[in-house]
Amino acid sequence: MKDELTPRERVLLALSHQETDRVPVDFIATPEALERLKTHLHCQHENEVLDRLGVDLRHPRQPYIGPAIWQEGDGSWVDPWGVRRRSIPHEGGAYEEIVEHPLATLEDPSELADYPWPKPEWWDCQALAEEIRILSERMTRLRGGAT
Repeated sequence: MKDELTPRERVLLALSHQETDRVPVDFIATPEALERLKTHLHCQHENEVLDRLGVDLRHPRQPYIGPAIWQEGDGSWVDPWGVRRRSIPHEGGAYEEIVEHPLATLEDPSELADYPWPKPEWWDCQALAEEIRILSERMTRLRGGAT
């Protein structure tokens, strides 16, 4: 095995239960913690923080382009899955908390057939593909040309 693997190589080896140079690293933080890390590490963007920390995984998101997400009078909103959320403030910011789940009252699995599931075309797969391409090119550059 070469001295240092690319993040892609490391994750693929780990997923196939093969030896890697180190355990693949993932990273999740609250928005406030991420902002503090950006300040502390003198980074402008989240990807810079992840690079500095040696994080192997990235989480591209597929942009939502479907019907408008509707707002409720109490300040909550309903997402594309029918989940009602509300911003709950705390000392360091706010979190989006689930306040009502649309499937919570179902009594029988047969009721799922009538649920208005979101449609795949409500997300922009082309934008996701482009984000993955950009991330892949960036990681290749950072790791000296290896993919």
